[in-house]
Amino acid sequence: NRDQRIQNLIVQELDPLHLELIDETSQHNAPADGESHFKLLVVSDRFGTLKPIARHRLIHDLLKAEFANGLHALAMHTWTPEEWFLELVKPLTHRPAWVGVRINRFAKNPAASNRSVHNFRKIIY
Repeated sequence: NRDQRIQNLIVQELDPLHLELIDETSQHNAPADGESHFKLLVVSDRFGTLKPIARHRLIHDLLKAEFANGLHALAMHTWTPEEWFLELVKPLTHRPAWVGVRINRFAKNPAASNRSVHNFRKIIY
């Protein structure tokens, strides 16, 4: 399915410290199973030398085939590990509710080691 393809591409190309992908298609005027609207959080050392627009262009280039085949919208947060840490230490009232709060780069079993508040969240370390 599309979410797995997106995750695989990002993991392969960006070796993320943290990756969250949420299918928000059901919240839009689109078929619920259409996999057309996603929210993405990627934390990667690869972003260190890139400005935010270059980070977004990099993601768009990686997902060019998905956009050509039905991916309609992708909201992105593309952070370096340092930027992500600064987001995590913000008070909860200033942080997007969907942003994870657990740092565990070396988890052998992410599903077992990360208890998500949101059961719809897909997490890869």
